[in-house]
Amino acid sequence: MSMTSSRPRRRSVQVSGLPGTRPTRTPPGGVLVGVDTGQDPRTRADESTGRPLGALAWGVADARASGRPLHLLTACAPVEPLTPAFGHLATPYPEPGWDEAGPALDALVEGLRDREARSAATQVTSETATGHAGEVLLEACPDAGLLVIGQRRLGTVRRWVVGSTSMAVAGRCPVPVAVVPDDWPPPGSRDTTDPVTVGVDLHPADLRTPAAGGTGRYVRRHRVEAAAAAVTFAAAYAARHGVALRVLCSWDPPPELAWSEDQLAAHEDRRASEIESWVAGLAGRPTGLDVRVETVVGRASEHLVASAASSSLTVVGRHSGLVHTPGASFGSSTRALLLHAPGPVVVVPPPES
Repeated sequence: MSMTSSRPRRRSVQVSGLPGTRPTRTPPGGVLVGVDTGQDPRTRADESTGRPLGALAWGVADARASGRPLHLLTACAPVEPLTPAFGHLATPYPEPGWDEAGPALDALVEGLRDREARSAATQVTSETATGHAGEVLLEACPDAGLLVIGQRRLGTVRRWVVGSTSMAVAGRCPVPVAVVPDDWPPPGSRDTTDPVTVGVDLHPADLRTPAAGGTGRYVRRHRVEAAAAAVTFAAAYAARHGVALRVLCSWDPPPELAWSEDQLAAHEDRRASEIESWVAGLAGRPTGLDVRVETVVGRASEHLVASAASSSLTVVGRHSGLVHTPGASFGSSTRALLLHAPGPVVVVPPPES
């Protein structure tokens, strides 16, 4: 007789007696920002200047630059206590921070209206919902144009063991997700001329005539479509903020062949030329945008993390479950970037999402 242990799954719940505890959908095309009102004061505002920091500052800046509405959402996880006789209680109740979360969020919104959003005539709304943060954000984001969430500096080992809400949400969200470190400084405190870097996973044959065959042809088409989605988002962001776009593509020479330095340089020049032509032909690309294509040899994760230090934003695409293992929508490069990047990272879902 085999015995299996069942572990209760996290779930969002409706708590009776508390109005409005389910999240509403974000205004179409708006910027949805997940706000933690009770953990780290840096996610709210700098007491000395009153300016928001981290994910909130980044979300406010992008909403102002794009003219899109801004929606702030905070989640209070329900407490599901255990009893010796009956296990989980039938009716969960909100965590102790519920009473403070609403007023804290209201005060934050008023501060934004006074300092940031009022000058840009940006619509600002907010709400407090009951549920685990990841599930609440995923429920509220389908109509949004962008979801912005923070990420604490927990350390690599602790984040791998405990898990990361930002990584879980970015892997399942149907809209682009910006993951911003909580210690990210507010706009204006760093060089705003840094380019936007977008990493593309393209093989040499992807931009040429697809070969016959179902699986190989689909995989190539998927890579091109995912790269196009990431480049399109990065180009639009770079145009809004008046910075250059850096397209980064890495590759590893076949180990069974001996490559001279001249051969490597010629191959990189040819790949860069192909990618430049492909980027120039993308529909909806902003005119007058300064685009720089870099092809490098080595692991993509190492080059992306290194380039993130000199980028105002790093953008990568997300895999489809049909091409990779279902549920594993992150490649190793995207996962490493989310763990180690010193600045904001945007994960763009594939077109079929």
